[in-house]
Amino acid sequence: LVLAVGVDNIFILVQSFQRDQRQAHETLEDQIGRVLGRAGPSMLLTSISECVAFLLGGLTDMPAVKIFSLYAGMAVLFDFLLQITCFIGLMTLDARRMEESRLDLCCCVKPGINSKDSSKKQDGLLYTFVKDI
Repeated sequence: LVLAVGVDNIFILVQSFQRDQRQAHETLEDQIGRVLGRAGPSMLLTSISECVAFLLGGLTDMPAVKIFSLYAGMAVLFDFLLQITCFIGLMTLDARRMEESRLDLCCCVKPGINSKDSSKKQDGLLYTFVKDI
């Protein structure tokens, strides 16, 4: 349940980052900060509303519903905190990996690129596999 409730924030953030163009004077970290500044308020609003809705369920007298509601409300809160801390860091590392043209399945390996092929952006192995399915 927590995974299903929290994944919408991840989609919002990743889609905003993928659609964004880096400005000429901007570093990767500045770009991610700018994207988070745009997508962060909607992530915060959805997480607060979901958290409050679950925590209000804790006002009931039925013990099973009360425990479930309190657990789910706190889980949504921790999920949001992990999204704006850990996931942002991992997304930054992945964006750096993509900029350095490293493989997506084995990120410590950088494939040899011919000089005439270096101008083209190449898709990763995982993307190519999923695209063909």
